[in-house]
Amino acid sequence: MKKGILFTLSILLIASSFLYLTTILSNYSNSIKISSAALSELESITMQFDSGSFAIKQLFSNEAFNISIENNNVTLVLNTSKYSDYSSDILYLEQFLEFYSSTNISIDFPSLSVPTVYLEPLHILVNQTDSEMFIVPQSTNKILGYDFQMKIPAATPKFNWSVLNELPESNPNSMYFHLGLQGNNGSITTTKYLDKINPTKLQLLNQANKSIITISINNPASVTLTYTLPMYLKSIVRLNSSTYVELGTDSITVNTGSTTQKIGKVFWYEG
Repeated sequence: MKKGILFTLSILLIASSFLYLTTILSNYSNSIKISSAALSELESITMQFDSGSFAIKQLFSNEAFNISIENNNVTLVLNTSKYSDYSSDILYLEQFLEFYSSTNISIDFPSLSVPTVYLEPLHILVNQTDSEMFIVPQSTNKILGYDFQMKIPAATPKFNWSVLNELPESNPNSMYFHLGLQGNNGSITTTKYLDKINPTKLQLLNQANKSIITISINNPASVTLTYTLPMYLKSIVRLNSSTYVELGTDSITVNTGSTTQKIGKVFWYEG
């Protein structure tokens, strides 16, 4: 009798052990399926983010401006005549991504319609429109100088330094400044070492003595360049350390309708 009871208890214990083991294996299998699904979802989101980022960069480089970095010099090449095309295509891209994407993807049209880049980790903002360009550093000690090269479809203007603050090249507050411009009837150039802190203002005057291009330099070595006509503009920002480029703010958002999402900037270029 006792042996029968012990045998029954043994069977029950073994059965319970198998049931417990089966439950563990089932839970483990479910967790693998959940993890696999989560990884698949994350992979899909990452692919959509990278696709959107690539498309934005292609539009940006083809229709706004090209960016390159060499020896701590950042070169931005701008063609203002393409701005309307760029803005329109960014809007079309936003609509296309939202309609055809397999996930929910959106881009921040307001931040991308006006091309803005950040030179990081130096925290230098470069913003350009069809009539203005701003280069805004956080401090003077990151900037070694600027080199601007322009081409305009108009008569060659003349220089007018309405405000000029120069310093010797050896002065720690001085920075290199060069401007070359080609017009319909010749070229003009100027090279100086300017004060990073005290203001300088250069106007380029047409034959009627009207300003068509103005370059203002203010503390901390910031540049505001305004123009009233379409132009080709090549700007070289000379820095004292390495940098990389980000486009816009957190301009892309991708999610699957669940808690998984990715929000970020478009990484542009690393020298």
